[in-house]
Amino acid sequence: PDIKIKEMDARNMKFPKHSFDFISVSTLFSSVIDKEIRFQIASEISRVLKPSGIIIYYDLRFNNSYNSNIIGIDKKEINNLFPDMKKKIKKITLLPPLARRLGKTTPYLYPLFSMIPLLKSHYVGLFKK
Repeated sequence: PDIKIKEMDARNMKFPKHSFDFISVSTLFSSVIDKEIRFQIASEISRVLKPSGIIIYYDLRFNNSYNSNIIGIDKKEINNLFPDMKKKIKKITLLPPLARRLGKTTPYLYPLFSMIPLLKSHYVGLFKK
């Protein structure tokens, strides 16, 4: 009941330095086309995160061939966005276009296909400042 939602530019958040213990970032960076703006957002996230804070990260690792406004973020860029953080990153999520086509075979094929790294469309990560 005490939740307050605030809308603001992610490049210039109106919070003091070291305000948050935890920040969740879900499909944010893949939705920002400009590399410099992605860097500004990551810097601002780092600024408002407490020195021992953590980030839970989830984002696409491939470009979206149906939507040019969605771009994949690879591990190298993740490391460039958050250079001074300890990171645990792994591939996750079976490619949604493939997963949607499994139909009645989903309970059987999804677990098998999701073991193939090439078919995993996202990264999930735990970053510690």
